[in-house]
Amino acid sequence: PLAAGIITIPQGLVLSAILLSGSLIVAAQLNTWFLYSLLTYIVVTLSYSFKLKRLQSLDITILASLFTLRIISGALAVEILPSFWLLAFSMFIFLCLALIKRLSEVINKQEKYSKEKKR
Repeated sequence: PLAAGIITIPQGLVLSAILLSGSLIVAAQLNTWFLYSLLTYIVVTLSYSFKLKRLQSLDITILASLFTLRIISGALAVEILPSFWLLAFSMFIFLCLALIKRLSEVINKQEKYSKEKKR
């Protein structure tokens, strides 16, 4: 709705605050550790969005960590213990996916630059 212009930015901010509050209330009632993981996810995601994605040394690692944190949070929500192997494998896979994403962005920029240079 926000991107489509159905709601305004102020309405979107109010709606996001309401949804965030609701999710924290539900998380607190579900499991304390899940609440902590959700708060960690929110802080890291906001940090990534506003600052950390500009740091090339951290960008890919944080992306992979956020995806792995989703697995940990899901396990906490249903009160199971994820295996070390699941977490190690998922971190490896997500790290590879993040690297491929960044590599494709670099290749696309190079191709765009090459096309502009030929003109």
